[in-house]
Amino acid sequence: MVTATRALLGALFISLTLSACTTSPDDPGDDLLANRRQWQSQHLTNYQVQFRLSCFCITDVTQPVTLQVRNNAIVSVTRVADGVAVPPSKWEGIYYTVDQMFALIADAQVKGADEVRVEYHTELRYPTTVFIDQSTRLADEERWFEMSDLQPR
Repeated sequence: MVTATRALLGALFISLTLSACTTSPDDPGDDLLANRRQWQSQHLTNYQVQFRLSCFCITDVTQPVTLQVRNNAIVSVTRVADGVAVPPSKWEGIYYTVDQMFALIADAQVKGADEVRVEYHTELRYPTTVFIDQSTRLADEERWFEMSDLQPR
């Protein structure tokens, strides 16, 4: 009886785990690894991108900004509305390069976030919208990221 119960629980765990990892074969936009590879194959290390974080956070961090990225590192963050630079001391955990966003998505999946939704740019394959809800049992910890208008430099 104990063996049968363990086998049933094991099968249930595997089926739930695999179904959470399965993506539609008709929608390559859901495949993190394929999109990450396609992005990296373009060798875009210097670019400008519009970025926005939506969360239950202070207003300063939810304003749209322009990120300047050089050698895959953020070198400046400027608010779109008034052109004011955001100091580097405020960047960590708020603003992400494309490569860092791919890592954030992968990390959320590995850590078992209850919900991870991603849409990708149709040509460049960088994440354009990312929604991460670590736990549906917790209120107000969800984060929504938007990246747009990426321009190679």
